Amino acid sequence: MNRPLSTRAASAAAFSLLELLFTVSIIAVIMALSVPMIQGVSEANNISAAGQIVSDYVSQARQLAAARNVSVEVRFVRQQYGLQGPLSSYPNVYNAVQLWRVDPAGSESEPVSKMTPLPQGIVVAVGTSAPYLSPPLVGTATPPPLSGTLAYGPQSLNYVGFEIRPSGLIPNMLDMGMANTFISVLPVRYMDKNANDLRGTNRTVKNYALIQLNPFTGTAKVYQP
Repeated sequence: MNRPLSTRAASAAAFSLLELLFTVSIIAVIMALSVPMIQGVSEANNISAAGQIVSDYVSQARQLAAARNVSVEVRFVRQQYGLQGPLSSYPNVYNAVQLWRVDPAGSESEPVSKMTPLPQGIVVAVGTSAPYLSPPLVGTATPPPLSGTLAYGPQSLNYVGFEIRPSGLIPNMLDMGMANTFISVLPVRYMDKNANDLRGTNRTVKNYALIQLNPFTGTAKVYQP
């Protein structure tokens, strides 16, 4: 005996609903598994972009210094946005870069480029203890060669940096040795709040980039594991 049409329709509808729920569950699982992968790829891309930004600014500083026969400072600036949590929680990270011309007469320096922020969540880290991260600009026990505050609209922003002379020399780094003349960019999430160091006991960082500087020529190369 054939079942009534209404019964068959109800069974088909129920089966379709189960199929839909199963499909939605599969999609949810796939999305949950893919989100960390997507985030990792996005972070790696941001690190690569940050490394290229820093390298490009170093190259531009070298060219400007030679063309204008003046020293040019590469300044890493801590902007008032773009970091996770209060800025005071990260005392030695910087998330923007700008070039400044050094007045040979000793007067006030002036910017010769726009201030470019690094990609979201990526910073230049100064003074960390891990050997593959920054002493950048200096050794861990020494203050950065150039540091201070600069006016940016109504704000006063902290910065560190180094100077490139017309010859390409980076005088702040000549006595550091090539092994220590680099700049590190990494995700700020690796940094320990309220300390100039990495988080955790093993202090490992999987994603980062190093911009190796030649203190005699002012050239820069980007390395990323």
